[in-house]
Amino acid sequence: MKNLLRFEYRRLFRAKVFFICMGIAALLVVLSAVTTKVLLTALESAEEMTEALGAPALQAPTALALLKGVGNSSLTLIMAIFVTIFVSEDFSGDIIKNVYSKGYTRESVFLAKYLSSLTGCLIMTLTNALLSLLLGVIFFDGFGAAGKNFAGSLIAILLLLIAFHAIYFAITISLHRTGGSIALAILAPTVISGALMLFDSLLKSDKYLLSDYWLDGRLNKMAEHDVESVDVVTSIVIALVFIAIALLIGFFVHRKREK
Repeated sequence: MKNLLRFEYRRLFRAKVFFICMGIAALLVVLSAVTTKVLLTALESAEEMTEALGAPALQAPTALALLKGVGNSSLTLIMAIFVTIFVSEDFSGDIIKNVYSKGYTRESVFLAKYLSSLTGCLIMTLTNALLSLLLGVIFFDGFGAAGKNFAGSLIAILLLLIAFHAIYFAITISLHRTGGSIALAILAPTVISGALMLFDSLLKSDKYLLSDYWLDGRLNKMAEHDVESVDVVTSIVIALVFIAIALLIGFFVHRKREK
């Protein structure tokens, strides 16, 4: 198992897709910060537009707000592309047959690929988070106030992103095909979010929103300045449930396909 993990991590840090995806994710963070700064500067210089929009529309984001918004960026999309390409690469050729021929079990292959792809996503998340914090300090003058339950909401955001990774990983380890995995990993969360928002509009309830119990909805909730303790706990529980379900489905489908 140790040698298999070493092999997977060597693949990770030599994989072009890892560095390309991390670079694109970082570039999008920079572009978003620069665009926001330019827009705010332009609006502040337009007196008539300033009066029409009012002060709240011109309020600059703080560095800590940008940090909490890391999950609401395009990071999940980049993660989906990275995971599907990286995990399915071995199954597209004969590499996986060579791995099994050396006596490694399906369970050890599943675990090694999960840990290595998760590590890649965590590095991307940390890079984007630190970059968001840095750009916030540079462009928007200071860290800003932390807000209620700041640390707890950051933990919840991290777990929610890990849940997204688990879903992408389960899809890829089940399909074994790059094209189909990318399509499903990108479309499935989008379709689910759209369907839940449609149900919410039909239910017309201000108290209970089905979209609040999906990963995107929880990320939006955790990105708010002040977050209630019950929302943090709910987000953590939902993230852990999705992680467990996704990994169980991926594990059993993978084991069945490899028999």
